[in-house]
Amino acid sequence: MPALAVPAAVVPHRLRSRLEDLALPMTVEEAVGRWAFATGLAFVVATLTSGLAAAVVLVVLVVLMSAGVAVAARGRADRLVERSLPEVLDAVAAALRTGASLPGALDEARRAARGPVRDDLDHLAATYALGGSFSDVLEGWRARRPSGAVRATVAALAIAAAAGGGAARAVDGVAAGLRDRRAIVGELRALASQARASAMVIMAAPVAFVALTGASDPEAWTFLTGTPIGLACCASGLLLDLAGGLWMVRIAGRPT
Repeated sequence: MPALAVPAAVVPHRLRSRLEDLALPMTVEEAVGRWAFATGLAFVVATLTSGLAAAVVLVVLVVLMSAGVAVAARGRADRLVERSLPEVLDAVAAALRTGASLPGALDEARRAARGPVRDDLDHLAATYALGGSFSDVLEGWRARRPSGAVRATVAALAIAAAAGGGAARAVDGVAAGLRDRRAIVGELRALASQARASAMVIMAAPVAFVALTGASDPEAWTFLTGTPIGLACCASGLLLDLAGGLWMVRIAGRPT
């Protein structure tokens, strides 16, 4: 087991699905283990330096901010899959032109894929190897990953399976359509990037102001971290700031 990874049985199924949706560059067990270690270390340091009450508030804030980041990044795996599908379809079409069968062409594309789309194609290959029909395997993929790009890809592969000699042309057509869609979404995100950047600046400004105030006025910092009223003010202010920032980011991201 990798360092700081928790046993697989410790991670609830719902949490696992949420973390897998984030497409983290590590396993779910590693992510949970590292988060728990960092949070526990922060709790110990805060307890030794500022007291138990401040440590509890810090842990609550860490949990809420982690949940906020997870909500803001929700659907990342779907976006990465959609971004990779045109290249996957190009590889499928190229393999079909060499005379490969459709399952064989998809397997060749799987070997060159990376990220969440590779995980999806690995699952397809494993299911097909167990004896399932190719159409049922594709339908299972569409059910697990119900995004527009995956639905279009599944439809293209189903058409290719029935088209015979024209299979490569059908796959090429869907790949071109997905690229056009990706270009439009990219342009919308670029137009909304300024609004998202402004939202992040507005969200970070109160935190920076509190940090600067605490550095220049130790009494204010002592009040915020050493008294119940100060801790309540600090916690409520950070929660409201986080909620407002996430709401602004959500509004800015709606066009895509």
